[in-house]
Amino acid sequence: MKKILVLFIVVFSFFMSVAVASIPKVEEVESKGGYKLWMIEDNYLPIVSIKLVFKNSGTAYDTEGKKGLAHMVTGLLDEGAGGISSFDYRKKLESLATTISFDVDEDNFYVNVKTLKDNLEETLKLLNLTLTKPNLKPEIIERIRNQILVIIQKKQESPQYVASKKFKEAVLGSHPYSRTKYGVPKAVRSITREDIVAYVNDNFSKENIIISVVGDVKKSKIRKLLDNHLKLKDERKDVISLPPVKVKNEEQYIKISKSIPQSVVYFGSEGIKRSDKDFYPAYIMNHILGGGGFESRLMDTVREKNGLAYSVYSYLSTYNKAGLFVGYVGTDVKKVDKSIKLIKKELKKLYKDGVTEKELNDAKDYLVNSYPLKMTKNENLAAYLSVMQSENLGIDFLEKRNDYVRSVTAQQIKAAAKDLLDVGKMTFVVVGDN
Repeated sequence: MKKILVLFIVVFSFFMSVAVASIPKVEEVESKGGYKLWMIEDNYLPIVSIKLVFKNSGTAYDTEGKKGLAHMVTGLLDEGAGGISSFDYRKKLESLATTISFDVDEDNFYVNVKTLKDNLEETLKLLNLTLTKPNLKPEIIERIRNQILVIIQKKQESPQYVASKKFKEAVLGSHPYSRTKYGVPKAVRSITREDIVAYVNDNFSKENIIISVVGDVKKSKIRKLLDNHLKLKDERKDVISLPPVKVKNEEQYIKISKSIPQSVVYFGSEGIKRSDKDFYPAYIMNHILGGGGFESRLMDTVREKNGLAYSVYSYLSTYNKAGLFVGYVGTDVKKVDKSIKLIKKELKKLYKDGVTEKELNDAKDYLVNSYPLKMTKNENLAAYLSVMQSENLGIDFLEKRNDYVRSVTAQQIKAAAKDLLDVGKMTFVVVGDN
């Protein structure tokens, strides 16, 4: 058994050293037609992954009275295009071994594409139809609308959804960032075909697109393919300007009664933006507190030592114009008060004393050594390139990221804790009966 363990460690260490030494090179490419993209050429497998981000097109930009519009569009874009029926569209994707998916968050609209090298041209032709001539027949719109209304109804029965939604409303007030991406029934019912057409026409343009490409394709070819087959307009129309974000930094305890066996708790306060110079101290602080799985303080205290919860964690939620520190615990209704008490104790401890050098070094080792494993899939790398571009992190970020992690000091983490972990400024939302 010892020989097997030693062999595993040697093999794992070898692959980790190879991975660390082979950070992929990111190149910036510009086509004659005006497309700018960041890409990584990788011919290990004959696969290409593409991620498109349409900036400032997320749910926060839904017009008043039409909340849920951007999300509805994500459900409509794979229902056929350019005269191709929904069934034939999906059969075409299957024949090309291609996946195209759509998603949206508060800030942006996302398109994820993965296909074989030899099918890239046909895939881009199909993608262009999807983005410029989606199938918006009345019966399809009504089917997607009804599906969304059912989802909203079911979500209202989920304590996690109810607690998360109330938490965002409590700390963000009426700001558009507090919206749920699904919208509300009245607004979803009011969305017309004209609203959907206007969204597509207003949001999918060269002006607000970020393109990331990873895989087995040459720069010269991707330039040509984009110019020939992605026919987006050059500029957008007027874009809604979001109001300033005012996070409610005061102690709040909100209870929502719901007859369930396990209470759900969301807690937190103002956080930090991804582009902030102090992001990495906050990131590592959160890893030690509640983002590091079984190694985190919250998991150790609430679950391992006291057996109060199966799941407890924290994370940094970042938006273009704001950030939140958020925590979660799900626990027996009779144990929720004790769980919250222990969580507050850990928050106060980190706020007052910071972290130990061992905790800091262990966190750094994990975050540095696990980093290459996140770059083993083309789609993961494409997602990295998208964040690098949207957050202006620099084209050499992949090479520098681990240095950012290693450079964080215990003093910086203590300062981050002082900024983010003041229990006297936190909101706790509890869903359940106790």
